[in-house]
Amino acid sequence: ARMHACYEMRRRGFLVITLPQEVVSAVRKVDAIFRRFFAGSNAEKAVYRTPQEGEKVLSHPGYLTPSPGWAELFELRRSKRDPAYRIPPECEAPGLKLFDLLRDLTMRWL
Repeated sequence: ARMHACYEMRRRGFLVITLPQEVVSAVRKVDAIFRRFFAGSNAEKAVYRTPQEGEKVLSHPGYLTPSPGWAELFELRRSKRDPAYRIPPECEAPGLKLFDLLRDLTMRWL
């Protein structure tokens, strides 16, 4: 199975996989949490923005891909420029848990 997956990856440049139920549940949970956050007012989201050096635009902790997203659901960032930078508390733990689940799944394929 792994050799076939590697062949398909080389041939097509991508794989379509079925995620384990634990990961699917985590994706749904994180998707709901992030949608609530990104649906909030700009004033609520601005609390989590940080000024970037020389820029008038404030950086934000990420973005949400329109649903259904094919390549990603959301992007979560951390700022190296601003040590006080944080993401919404309700998003951090579930988002990082999902990242760990997806990373572990990926590492099993490598």
